[in-house]
Amino acid sequence: MLKPDGVLAGYIIHTPSGLTPAQEQEAVEVGPSAVGVERSPADLATAAGFREVRVKDVTDTFLATLNRLLSARLSCEARIRELEGDEVFEEVRARTRESAGEFFRGC
Repeated sequence: MLKPDGVLAGYIIHTPSGLTPAQEQEAVEVGPSAVGVERSPADLATAAGFREVRVKDVTDTFLATLNRLLSARLSCEARIRELEGDEVFEEVRARTRESAGEFFRGC
């Protein structure tokens, strides 16, 4: 329960405006289940009764974090494969690439 005048912080992963239909479809396929919702996160929060809604795009930070994660895993690949096994290592690498879409094409 949120107190009156309380603060709630969270995040929502959604597709940005301006995508082509093909880009939107790819985002829905590789993103989390609610990534393709019809209404914007700000509209949804306002409809839920929140009065002050601020939205900040952190896509660049997210992609930079994925890049560092992938780089770190690749730099320690032999040891991670030893700990996780080849199948898990490849699954994580594939999911990381899918999460970032075009950003990691060719890695």
